[in-house]
Order: sequence, then structure tokens, then C-alpha cells
Amino acid sequence: MRSSVSSGIHYNLISKEIHMDMTRTVNLWLANDRHLYFATRDAAREFGYSSVSPELEDMIREIVEQNMTFQDGGTLQNDLLTSALAEVNWREIAMDFWTDYRDEDAA
Repeated sequence: MRSSVSSGIHYNLISKEIHMDMTRTVNLWLANDRHLYFATRDAAREFGYSSVSPELEDMIREIVEQNMTFQDGGTLQNDLLTSALAEVNWREIAMDFWTDYRDEDAA
């Protein structure tokens, strides 16, 4: 039988892996879809050289949610999509796009 401490550590590691996987998946999806890439980069451009802000994170989240296919009513698909998006680290994605924009603009 596992101790509660080791179970808690195991749960935290799994939770962190899921969080990273959802973030990586959304980030790759945004980078590989031409329309979404430019929409996200343009959102980062609006903030210029200022640091990443919660507003940029929200804008990126909205871009993703607007391009998701949700079914009408409460469905398993909607619940799964909502749960997966809740695990995304939007700040990390915002930082990646903001850094890319800043580096491109400086070149």
C-alpha cells in the first residue's frame, strides 16, 4: 500500500504531465495552422514590446475557442474539450508567441 505522500507526489507528476501535454498540443496546433498562427502572432503584435499580459493570454484563449467545434447542448465532446482547454498553460503559449514576434521585429 502506498503512503499518502507518495500518492500525492504521483498525482502531482501526472497532473503536471497532462498540463504540459495539453499546452504543447495547443501550441503546436497554433504554430502549424497558417490562419491561427497569424491570428495569434497579430494578437502578440498588439502588445508590442511590453511584457506578456493576462489580456494576451485571454486573446489567445479566445482565438482557440472560436476555432473549436463545440456541439449544441451538453455533450461528452464538449466536456472533454472544455476539460482539456482548462489544462492549457495559456501564459506559456502567450510567452512563446510574444517572444517570436519580438525577435522577428528586432531582426
